[in-house]
Amino acid sequence: MNQLHRFLVGLKTTLSSMSSAQRQEIATYLVPEIETVLETLSSLGMKIKVALESILSTFNETTTSHRHCNLLTRTLHEVLHKRDLNKLKTLLQRHNHNLFLLLQRKEGFNEMTSGNKVRSVSRSLEQLVEELPVFLLRLEEVTAALDDKLEWREFKFCFKVGSSKVSGVLQRLLNHCAVVQPVLAQLCSLVARDAFTQALASLGLVDPVKCSSHDNNHSTPNKTHAHSTPKHHGYKLNLVECL
Repeated sequence: MNQLHRFLVGLKTTLSSMSSAQRQEIATYLVPEIETVLETLSSLGMKIKVALESILSTFNETTTSHRHCNLLTRTLHEVLHKRDLNKLKTLLQRHNHNLFLLLQRKEGFNEMTSGNKVRSVSRSLEQLVEELPVFLLRLEEVTAALDDKLEWREFKFCFKVGSSKVSGVLQRLLNHCAVVQPVLAQLCSLVARDAFTQALASLGLVDPVKCSSHDNNHSTPNKTHAHSTPKHHGYKLNLVECL
């Protein structure tokens, strides 16, 4: 929170001190970058959409392994399965809506002339300067509220709940690892950091050898790093799955 606040204060100070000509120059520089970002996000969004649809279409197969359990266990698994299914459907609907809006904005931005693109980005910078003070005020209020209300006991509870949710998402990704490989491969290519790729490899989500060869095909060759076989621990962080 404090780092975000300092960054926004610095951004506000820098943008406020600029003249109109300087903002116009920055807008000219940002136009091709925005085009690249929109294209990349659209491609990544489409891959996520395909992955979510594939996971949803095969989701019912995950209940077959619990048919021979006792009634109470089977009922619990069915309830959790329906809950996860509804969450996945809601996630897909929201993603499709956001992807539709993104594609609309991309199409509208690409249809503009070069001059209109620069003017649009320049107006967005001016609007950002006007809205930053309000956002900073809200951020300060949220930070103060968290400092006042979130004591150590509440923090530990929130941390455990958050860890459980993250563990559940990771387990779901591992169950459908082959489906999400195109998304993860593109993320590794975009981030282009060995630490990020190795972190995904240690979780068992990507093959470090394939990711390194994928990066070499899309970037300049770097020094090769020896990757050890990912080690998986037996910790169960998902509180619901541990019931």
